[in-house]
Amino acid sequence: SHLEQRPRESLKEIERYHSTIVGFSEDLLQDLMRLDELEVDPQARLERKKQVVAIQTLMNDLDRVALQLKSI
Repeated sequence: SHLEQRPRESLKEIERYHSTIVGFSEDLLQDLMRLDELEVDPQARLERKKQVVAIQTLMNDLDRVALQLKSI
């Protein structure tokens, strides 16, 4: 595998992926905060809630991938 043949380069690549994941997570957290700041009517609250759930799901997925990368 690439990791076994070129460990230093592979580890740097994994670190880059991890940094990218952290950046995505931070962006999603900011999106959550922006959604929370919106004052919307009751009908729009349902849509906002759907978006919050979608963002939280993405954040959980990113956390899972980050843990997998750390275990390599």
